[in-house]
Amino acid sequence: MKHIIKNLIYEYRYLIVILAGVISGTLLCNTVLCESIRKGNLFGYDFKITFLEMTLDKFTLLKYVGKTRLKEFCIFVLLLSTPLYGVITYGIMFAAGFVISVMVTGIVMNNGIAGVLIYVFSIMPQYILYIITVSLMVRYYRKVRNIRKTVTLIIVSLIIIVIGVYSETYISPIFVKMLLNHISYGI
Repeated sequence: MKHIIKNLIYEYRYLIVILAGVISGTLLCNTVLCESIRKGNLFGYDFKITFLEMTLDKFTLLKYVGKTRLKEFCIFVLLLSTPLYGVITYGIMFAAGFVISVMVTGIVMNNGIAGVLIYVFSIMPQYILYIITVSLMVRYYRKVRNIRKTVTLIIVSLIIIVIGVYSETYISPIFVKMLLNHISYGI
């Protein structure tokens, strides 16, 4: 029984760390930041009006998102190449869970359950691709490294990130606008 529990914890350790980040972020929002979030009206009516009426140059947005994601990817690859990649991976997973929970908690405080939909639509479909990339990288770096496999993995990861950047720039805003057009903020 002890061996089974140990294997389960090892197999799902990244999810456990993400969950710890989610719990920490939710507790922080509900205890310390509660009043600030309500006053700030995160993703409230003003956000809806601004987002629906806003027009962006898609090419400028594409360059910004592309540069940001490429920087994040390069930093992630460099950090995974260090001897501390395990600790760094745990830190990144904890931070991801923390940030997600702070965003979702803030949106839900102001919009109710519709806030969850706003968050999900704002990260779809690009974050599915980014999660696949991070999973590939972390799983590979746990194993023996080979230069040919490393180059292949980096190329595949970059292709997935480029697809994610395009979806973040062109697809996600359409989803969010469609959702915001159908959410009633008066309830």
